[in-house]
Amino acid sequence: MLFSHGLGKHIIKIGLISLVVAFVCIGGILWYLISVLGHIFEGGIWNGVWEMSTVLFLAVLAFSLYKNLVLIIAGSTLGKLSEEVEEILTGKEIETIGFRDSMQDMVRGIWIGLRATLRELAITLPLLLLNFIPVLGSIIATVLIFMVQAYYAGTGNIDLLLERKRYNIKDRVAFARNHRGLMLGNGAAFLAISLLIPVVGFILAPSMGIIAATRVGVKYTS
Repeated sequence: MLFSHGLGKHIIKIGLISLVVAFVCIGGILWYLISVLGHIFEGGIWNGVWEMSTVLFLAVLAFSLYKNLVLIIAGSTLGKLSEEVEEILTGKEIETIGFRDSMQDMVRGIWIGLRATLRELAITLPLLLLNFIPVLGSIIATVLIFMVQAYYAGTGNIDLLLERKRYNIKDRVAFARNHRGLMLGNGAAFLAISLLIPVVGFILAPSMGIIAATRVGVKYTS
């Protein structure tokens, strides 16, 4: 479905925006990581734990900002992609909303993005304390932080469809909680594609995440 039904133009535009945002947000943390990696244990184990926690926190911050900035900057194109996917799946044309409603949705999207970022960081900070448990603590912290990132990535992807169906924030949160497994699965795939496939992953991941989330949303909101 990626490049069929005329979806290619949206995917290319979203991909270019995603690539630029990834370069700015994630490129910065990679530069920092490379600069500190050689000195990470020079000051002893506690300094090493502090450095590891700082790098992990900054990595989470960078990726969280990346996800939400893509949703905000490319929001209108992502929304159009989601609409067209829903039309393909249901065979029904979606009524186009007016300029005023579009602006309200954009402001609401920015607020939801900021709210999601703050929540992710609030959950992540306590998890970083696990790094003080040698080896096992760092492994557990990394797995749990990945799950948090995946969950919020999944909810961000489904949010466009729920917004279009006029779900309020309370109903969106309830929908995500009632379908935690689907949110985690969608977000985990998004993260895996972004992180494991150089460059191309950042180009395709946002669109693939939106398409997959729209398919799920159509099934469970109809």
